[in-house]
Amino acid sequence: MLSGDAVRWVVDFVQIHSDGDLFPKVIEMNAISDHKDQFVALIEGKDLSQFSPGACMNISFCESHCVGEIEP
Repeated sequence: MLSGDAVRWVVDFVQIHSDGDLFPKVIEMNAISDHKDQFVALIEGKDLSQFSPGACMNISFCESHCVGEIEP
């Protein structure tokens, strides 16, 4: 089960530390941070097995469509 304190900690941590080359800040983090109490109320107490996360980026799309467009 997700605790409200854990969710708040994660939101704060990601908002502060996620802006980098490898893990750029997700644009939704500003909205989540601005409405943290509502976000926490929405997901706290849920079983982690209920979540079905997906990929944030489609790397295969980039490799198959972008690489060929670069000229030497």
